[in-house]
Amino acid sequence: MLLNYDPLAPLYIIGTSVAASELQNWISQETLGAVITISKDEYYNLPADSQCIIGFQTIQYRINFLQTIYNNTRWVTYIHPRAFVSDSTKLGNGTTIGPLTCINHKVTVDKHASIGPLVTIGHGATLGNNCVISPGVVIGGSAVVGDNVYFGQSSSVRDKITICSNTNFAMTSAVTKDIEQSGTYISNKKTNIIL
Repeated sequence: MLLNYDPLAPLYIIGTSVAASELQNWISQETLGAVITISKDEYYNLPADSQCIIGFQTIQYRINFLQTIYNNTRWVTYIHPRAFVSDSTKLGNGTTIGPLTCINHKVTVDKHASIGPLVTIGHGATLGNNCVISPGVVIGGSAVVGDNVYFGQSSSVRDKITICSNTNFAMTSAVTKDIEQSGTYISNKKTNIIL
């Protein structure tokens, strides 16, 4: 399902990565409108009010790009038809949600989040702007996640945890306590505690 979308105008997916190609494939199966992947540089040549989605996943690249976007871009939100998103969930513009993902009751997701396949987000959780959630991640209920946070594959976050902005978690990380300092975190496989 595409939100904030005009099927009579082209939809531009910004990025030339495999992730952007996969997103184009998902969306093309749902619309008869033109879905075109473009590079970051091509974005700056688009006409005013073009409708776009960010297709690349690298968090720092996304942060740098979002600092240079045009205010007159129409950011489209995409929800894969095989995802579940509660009616009480609030999604920011430019968010993408992959297949078999479950977003529960009263979740808030800010702008430009990229939520991959097989993700579960518990009731009442809040995600900030430009979060990238890799496949298989589980975020517990009432968790609060800041802006520009990256979760590697199969990471998990206990319920009622707060995570500050500009934080990265390696794949299979288990977040069991609040994260108050930005940085990159890796779980210790022996103790399953974030280091």
